Amino acid sequence: SDSNQSCIIQTTDGGQTWQVRNQGSNGGWYGVHFPTPTTGYVVGQGNLAKTINGGTTWTYSTPWSLSAFCTWFT
Repeated sequence: SDSNQSCIIQTTDGGQTWQVRNQGSNGGWYGVHFPTPTTGYVVGQGNLAKTINGGTTWTYSTPWSLSAFCTWFT
């Protein structure tokens, strides 16, 4: 595994098994917040991603040129 790899992983069984849902090579994901069991957000190296199905698929955007280290939605 390359130390520069970043990814989003998902578990649906309390952490017993994990699935890679997105893998990239630039930067990393620093903050994650799930205000509901199905809707979640991650922020990182100039990126924002959102899921509406518990982390199975993600929609990505690059809303800024700075990195964010945490996220919180209510």
